[in-house]
Amino acid sequence: MTQKKYLLRAFSTLMGLRIGSVLLQMLLFMLVVRMLEKEAVGFYALINTSWLFGRMLGPMGMDHATMRYTPKFRAEGKDHLIRRNDLLNHARIVIITSLISLLAVIGKYQGLLFHNFSETLISIAALGFPAYAFIGLFAGQLRSHNLNLASQIPDNILLPLIVILGLILGRFYMAVHLEHIVLAQCAAAWLVVLIYAVLWRKHTPKDSMAIPKKERRAFRSASMAIFITVALASMNMLLPVFLIAPVLGAAMVAMLETALRLARPLSLTTWAMGMVISPILSQNFSEKRTEELQQIFTLGCWLSFVPALLGFVVLCLAGRPLIEFIAGGDYLQAYLPMIIIAGTYLIDASTGPIARAYIMTDHEKIPVIFSCLQLVWIVPATYFFANDYGIIGALSAIFIGQCIRDIGMVLLLKPVVGLHAGVWSLHGWHYMRTGLASGIYQKNIKDLLSKRGKL
Repeated sequence: MTQKKYLLRAFSTLMGLRIGSVLLQMLLFMLVVRMLEKEAVGFYALINTSWLFGRMLGPMGMDHATMRYTPKFRAEGKDHLIRRNDLLNHARIVIITSLISLLAVIGKYQGLLFHNFSETLISIAALGFPAYAFIGLFAGQLRSHNLNLASQIPDNILLPLIVILGLILGRFYMAVHLEHIVLAQCAAAWLVVLIYAVLWRKHTPKDSMAIPKKERRAFRSASMAIFITVALASMNMLLPVFLIAPVLGAAMVAMLETALRLARPLSLTTWAMGMVISPILSQNFSEKRTEELQQIFTLGCWLSFVPALLGFVVLCLAGRPLIEFIAGGDYLQAYLPMIIIAGTYLIDASTGPIARAYIMTDHEKIPVIFSCLQLVWIVPATYFFANDYGIIGALSAIFIGQCIRDIGMVLLLKPVVGLHAGVWSLHGWHYMRTGLASGIYQKNIKDLLSKRGKL
């Protein structure tokens, strides 16, 4: 199977799984908004956001570094280093996330933190934080073996499905409160961790040897650079939820959560492409296949952008009835925030997997620099704009910050990496036009639909 066919097949599979996950997440949110008052929905959103931080930041960049180094170890005939490297990463996660959770619980019980949350809620949130970190790490480790289905189904399908079934059954026997919902989601997350552990044990090479100091140092260096990049990107999108809460209150956080959940599907193409393209970019860069690297990156950019553009148009036209159906008439104020967030995701999708291109070609510092600039703008701007202009002002600040990051990385892509931008360059448009004219995409998509293969 050629790299282009694999990219299309893996991308389509991940997108199908994520669409199923989005539908389940929408159903879960529909249950939550019908079971809880608006302010309680806001508190649920804050806890859920903290768990998203755990999933994205808890692995400390080791999930993405694994996707880079596992193919590298294989290409160099060092399969015996893969298992030991993964086990070391598991140990680091246990220590780091347990310490963070313990500090959160101590801070609450000592009256230093989380004054608006009950002890029960903070305890459950702290218990769930390590689970989400392990989910992120295990998913990255399985993806490093090109096991895209195994890496996604437990997290994206099983987890929300278990929570939904638990809430529906619980409603028959008792009144469901915020604590019940959070506890059900925490328990489902740990069950998914157990499933991932079984899959990892099955698919990871059994041979294990001590990792040379040079390899350990290189992996730690790459992990830290990636962690900083992912941390900055995560804070740029998730931190505003915590900045808005003290200024506008929990009820407005519930409105923001509604807008985020409806606009977030537009980020799926960028996310899915980043997941499947990372090992391919790493392999082509390691083997110095420059032309293939350019072609795969350009195709990835267009596959990220076009579906996101169509989704943006749909939200603009059908956003209000969609909000009313999902959350009810009380949440119709979320329409304009949803459009601004969707525009932010669209800008990000137009650059495709550009941050992954820098990371997988040993230029991790570039995304770090621009993500820092984005964060330096977003933190003060979101707070002050929220004070003066409410949620619209806060989200406008986030949109401007995203433009700073993405446009800056596009401008440096050619001089630093030697690649043309996909959507934001004449080369990318020419590649897309000639590809369509030659029928290469139609042939690849036809093969994708007519053949089956292991992912």
